[in-house]
Amino acid sequence: MRFDVPVKKGDIVIVASDGLMDNMFDEDILEVLSQLSPPPSPSPSPPPPQPPSTHSHSHIHTHAHTLTLNPQKASEALCTRARQISETTTTTTPFMCAAIEEGIDFVGGKKDDISVLVGVVGVRNLKDLSVKDGLAGVEEQGQTQGKEGEKERLMLYH
Repeated sequence: MRFDVPVKKGDIVIVASDGLMDNMFDEDILEVLSQLSPPPSPSPSPPPPQPPSTHSHSHIHTHAHTLTLNPQKASEALCTRARQISETTTTTTPFMCAAIEEGIDFVGGKKDDISVLVGVVGVRNLKDLSVKDGLAGVEEQGQTQGKEGEKERLMLYH
């Protein structure tokens, strides 16, 4: 399975297990990220509208501003919040809503393993990366420096 997702410099990419997505709605994830980001600088014009997603794995779209955040802190904050929600019986969660739609009596969070990887899209030459950067097994394919007019793409394989 391959997902080819258009991205631009500054986009935040979250790859997570169902332990996150079963316990947090998209709005909850955005709230956690916004708490870790500085306020946006004023923009001279509104951003252009984005076309709707063409597949179900692209859930979150925000056009407010390019966020500056520490990916590790964002990952830790999302894991912590998802774990807190998973241990409650009073919070409405995506898993609870899906269970009820299927006729299953379920309340609150769903205890599960929670894995979250957060990255911020930027231009960086893969030759400069090493195992200590956490990218062992990444192979360079062509130029990593974008040329004028090229669209940056994120490719995820499963």
